[in-house]
Amino acid sequence: MKKILIIPHHPETTGVRIRLIELAKSLSPNNDIFLLNWGSVSGKYTLIKRLLVSFKDLFKASRVYKKDNLNILEFPTLHRPVFMAHRFHKLFLMRFLEKENIDIVINGSYYLFTFPQKRNFRYVVDFADLPSKGFVENYVKQEVRKADSVTVASNSLAAYVQETCRKDACFIPNGVYIKKMRSVSEEEIEDIRRKHNLTGKYVLGYIGYIGDWVNIELATKAFKLFKKEFPESALLWVGAGPNLEELKNKYSGTDIVFTGGIKNNVEAYFRLLDIGLLPTIKSPFQDKAFHIKLIEYAAAGKPVVSTPLEESMRLNLPNVIFTKESEAEWSSAFMKAREMVWQKEWYDLVKKYDWTYICNELEQILDRGQTMLAPHPVGS
Repeated sequence: MKKILIIPHHPETTGVRIRLIELAKSLSPNNDIFLLNWGSVSGKYTLIKRLLVSFKDLFKASRVYKKDNLNILEFPTLHRPVFMAHRFHKLFLMRFLEKENIDIVINGSYYLFTFPQKRNFRYVVDFADLPSKGFVENYVKQEVRKADSVTVASNSLAAYVQETCRKDACFIPNGVYIKKMRSVSEEEIEDIRRKHNLTGKYVLGYIGYIGDWVNIELATKAFKLFKKEFPESALLWVGAGPNLEELKNKYSGTDIVFTGGIKNNVEAYFRLLDIGLLPTIKSPFQDKAFHIKLIEYAAAGKPVVSTPLEESMRLNLPNVIFTKESEAEWSSAFMKAREMVWQKEWYDLVKKYDWTYICNELEQILDRGQTMLAPHPVGS
C-alpha cells in the first residue's frame, strides 16, 4: 500500500466534482491517501470574500482528519504573494512528507505549492486545464522540469506540455461513475420532474458549474425558437454559479428552470434530460479542456448539442452534434438531436471513462513511473 499526498487544482466545492479529488477517492481503497484542503471563495467573487478566506486560511491550525476513506490535511495557507507562499508552504509540506513517509506526491496546484528538486518521494504534476500565461506558466515549467511524471486531462494538454516544457505526458482523462449513472430509478427521475414542474415536458439541459464561459444567451434564444415548434419543451440549468441570482432574474421564465447546485444524486438529472447541452464559448482554454459532461451525457444515453471545441471533437462521440455559435443553428441542431435514435453499442464507447478504469491506468503510472501512455480517443 502506497502513501500518496494529492494536491487538487482546486479545493473541494459543494456540488462540483474536482478531478484529483475524484481520483483520490478511486485510489483510496488500495492506498493510504492524504488530500490537501485549503479555502476558496464560494459564490460571487468579491475582494472582501477573498480577504476573509485568506485571513482564515493563514491562521487555521494544522490537522489531519478522516473523511470517508481519505485523510484530509490542512495547515496554515498563504494565498499571496505567491513567491512567499511557496516558501511558507514548503516548510509545512516537507515536514509532513518526512513525518508520514509519503511515497508519492500528485500536485495539481503547481502555482501555489512547489517542491524541491532533490527529494525522497516520486513527484507527479497533473494538468486539469490549460495554465494561464505569465507567472503561472513560469511556475508550471519549473515544476514540470522537476517531475518524475506528468499527467494531463486531455490530449490537447499533452501537446501543450510537449510544446511548452519539452516533456511527454500521460493522458488520464476525467471520468464518470457509470454504475451509479445506470442505477438511477424511474421514481427518482419522476420526483425531480415533479419538483421542477417538468412532468410531461421534453427537457433540454445543461449540467455543471455555470461560469462566464457558458453561453446562456445563445442556448436560451435557440430554445425559444425550438419551443415554437415543440411547445411542450423545457430548458433546465443545473448547477451553481457566481452570478446565479442575476441569471435567474434575466432568463427564468415559462419552462426555463435554474435548480442551483445539486449536492446529491446529480446522476438522476442527467437521466432526466432528453437532450444534453454544452454551450461553451470557444477559447484556447476551453478548446484544450476535457469536457466531462460529454461523457456523462453519453453514459446517461443522451444526444448532445455542443459548441465545436477542439478536444471535444477529438472524442468523436456519435451522439454529439457540433454546431456554430448561432441561435438558428443551435435550434436546428436541437431538432436533429430530437430525431436521433440511440444505439446500444454507443454505451460501450464510454466504458474506459469509468473512474475505476481510469484509476487503474493511473496506478500503472505510479507503479512503473512511465511518462507516456498512448492517447485513446473515445471513437477509436
